[in-house]
Amino acid sequence: MKLMYKNQILGCINHVYKEAYWIHGFFEKADEFEKYEGLFKDLVCEDGFDESKYEIDILDDNNWYVTDNGKKIGICIPAIYDDGDISFRYR
Repeated sequence: MKLMYKNQILGCINHVYKEAYWIHGFFEKADEFEKYEGLFKDLVCEDGFDESKYEIDILDDNNWYVTDNGKKIGICIPAIYDDGDISFRYR
């Protein structure tokens, strides 16, 4: 499974498992991920998330996908933690 923002592959998701409506796994970064690393650090920050720091396009769930066996599936913006854990929901 690959994580995508628009048409950019940000990395691979391995060891995928489901828990109710949430999908979890281990995220391996691709080179493109570096551009978005600040967003993901801010999203999981326990002090809160300041949407005003980001353009509307990047916060639009319609721009986030995973690919699974060649099939593109819409997701909500995922939570990616420093240890590589990733959690997301399908749209």
